[in-house]
Amino acid sequence: MKKINVTILLLLVSFISYEQRNNIKYGIKAGGNIATIAGREIFDENNPRFSFHIVGLLEIQLSEKFSLQPELLYSQQGSRFVQTIEFRSGPNDEPMLFDIDFDFNLNYIQFL
Repeated sequence: MKKINVTILLLLVSFISYEQRNNIKYGIKAGGNIATIAGREIFDENNPRFSFHIVGLLEIQLSEKFSLQPELLYSQQGSRFVQTIEFRSGPNDEPMLFDIDFDFNLNYIQFL
């Protein structure tokens, strides 16, 4: 465990010293998103999911006119479906209605 901590510390120190020599900038972006799942319509309701995303980014200046910008994105997406099911225990019985909620919560990590 100590070896891993020392290795991480050395990488951070070397990154900071590299950053000072080679014009590297970093930052974060965040925002909201509205996501839904589309496809075959088998549910009564399809409600979107309101959530957020956050991005960590680096800008590495390679020359005066050229730079790279890698980004690491975390995003929450998904949808909520509602389905009403009718159940009868016999042919002449009063129907019983059941509402079933499906929550699809998807979390993504993307390297861009």
